[in-house]
Formats: sequence, C-alpha cells, structure tokens
Amino acid sequence: MDAAGASSTPCSPTAHYVDEPVYLVRPLAPGETPIANGLPVFTVPHLNDDAALRDLGTDSRLEFTAPVDGPFLVRITDPQGPGGPDASYALVVREAAPDFKATLTGANPTVARGSGQGFGISVQRDDGFDGPVRVEFLHLPPGWSIAGPVVVEAGHDSVQGTLRATPDAVAPSDADWDAVTVIASAEVEGRPVVQAVNSIGRPRLAPEPPKLRVHLEPVGASTTNAVGLRILDIAPGGTATARLRIERRGFDGVVTFSVDNLPHGVIVENLGLNGITFLPEESERDISLAAVKWVSDLERPFHAVENQAGRQTSEPLLLRVRKTGPAGTATHPR
Repeated sequence: MDAAGASSTPCSPTAHYVDEPVYLVRPLAPGETPIANGLPVFTVPHLNDDAALRDLGTDSRLEFTAPVDGPFLVRITDPQGPGGPDASYALVVREAAPDFKATLTGANPTVARGSGQGFGISVQRDDGFDGPVRVEFLHLPPGWSIAGPVVVEAGHDSVQGTLRATPDAVAPSDADWDAVTVIASAEVEGRPVVQAVNSIGRPRLAPEPPKLRVHLEPVGASTTNAVGLRILDIAPGGTATARLRIERRGFDGVVTFSVDNLPHGVIVENLGLNGITFLPEESERDISLAAVKWVSDLERPFHAVENQAGRQTSEPLLLRVRKTGPAGTATHPR
C-alpha cells in the first residue's frame, strides 16, 4: 500500500492529533511496485470495513475472501481505544449469501382516465449481489396497464414505472386489484430466484379528468412493439428526439417536467438552468436524448412526469438502444 492515494479511498476511523501526518492510501495489487514518490510505503496485514452504506446501523461488516486454506484470526477492537473485560461485542462469521429484496412504493394511487401515475421499485442488495432485477405485474384489470417488464439495472437500486388508465377505463373491484400479482426475478450466482413483491394496492379512478394531459411521442417515423408501445431508437454515442406535448384543461400556469426511467448512460441534454419548462402560453416542445458510447443494447420504457397538476405521467415510449440504428430512425453519430 502506498500513500499516493486517490480521493475515493475510504478514510480510516482512527482519530488523529492536530499536526499529526495523515495519508490517503491506495491498495497495490500483488507484485505491484510502489511509485517512488518520496511518500512512505506501509504493509497493512488487516482490513477495516465500517459498512459504508450504513445499512447495519452502528455495526461493521467485512467481506473477506481467504487467499488460501488455513486458520485465520478475527480481532475486534474499538478504534477510539476503550475496551477491557466490561466491553461487549457480538461477532457473526458466515458464508456470503447473495440475495435481494424488491419493494414497491407509491401503492394505492388515484389515476385519471387517459392519464397515469408513477410508482417506484427499490431493491435491497445483499452480500454482493449486483445483477439486474426484473419486476412483472400480472393480472392487471382491463383498461389498466404498466409498460414492462420493469427492470432495475445491474448495479442500481431503483426504477420508476407508471400505472395508466385508458380513456374508457372502468373502476375495478377490490377483488380485481387483490388478484394482481407483482413478481421480482433475477439470476443469483447462476440460479434463478423469484420472489413476491408487495402489491400495488387498490388504485382508484379520479372522479374528474386531469387538468393536464401529458403526451410523449417520437419525432418522425416510428414503429411499435408487440404490445403497442411506440419505439424511439438511439445508437450508443448518438442522440434521438422526442416531442413532449400537453393538453391544458383548466391549468394555465407554468409546467415543469422530469423524464423518468431512462437507462444509465442516457440523459435529456440541453436542459439549461430551468430544466424542461413550459411557460403559460406553451403546449409542446422537442427534447433531445443523448446516449454515451458505452451503453449496451437494450429496450426500456420511459415516461415524462409533470410537477404542477397532480404529477400526471405521459404514455411511455420504448427506448431501444442498438449499436446500428435501423434506417430512418432518429439516431445521429456524436
């Protein structure tokens, strides 16, 4: 380990006196030669891990892979110095058990006909599980839809979706909503894992039409997928254009928007200081999406959300990332 470290290196929990030297450090790979920069080189035979996510409260956690078979010593100490026969510690040593737990937030929404309301899925990842998690909604009542599957990307812990009602949707019964099943699935260490997710509850139809209806559409020619979602194509390193449009039905003020559920590496560019903002006299504008070069091929629904009239969501578009965009799509090299 040398002292040429990077700012991303975790800090030691040890307290230091005023004017005492402190070093940022970086670990060296086996056999790597330290850079001769005049700073000291330390051999550290132990590792401290204070559960940086703070998901264990004040407890610590250490993930350790033994380099060889043999006996190892676990030593527990307090970095601030206290100890002795009256100090009490509990130690659990176990094999890693990678797993996950998916939780739905935003249950029991009130949804207007011809509009939608957003919800979220969060994933708690345990013992190093880092893969994608797929969430499906089964047995939705007629006239109600969720574009899916909803996928929490590898390495991420949340995703957004939208529950929509058609313009002619009827109010389902409580029994209809109780029949809806939410399932999360993933591959964990080569084995399929399927688990139930808490329900979306018993959504209700709004008694009145929304004061704003939000529409998100591709610009130019587009196709649809098997379930009727309109497709917006983009290439890694390229851009694509979508049109955001609102129907004002009694709301005449400023409207601001967010665009939810874009994949990692795709952003709405050229937002300026005020983000996506419609002034009172405006009802539509084009927005530009940009994908960085390393985004992999994928298909992912995304939608727009307004912030002033009940957070109405648009119908989702299916963003399709392909290294070679189909002819006639709105993809442009950057």
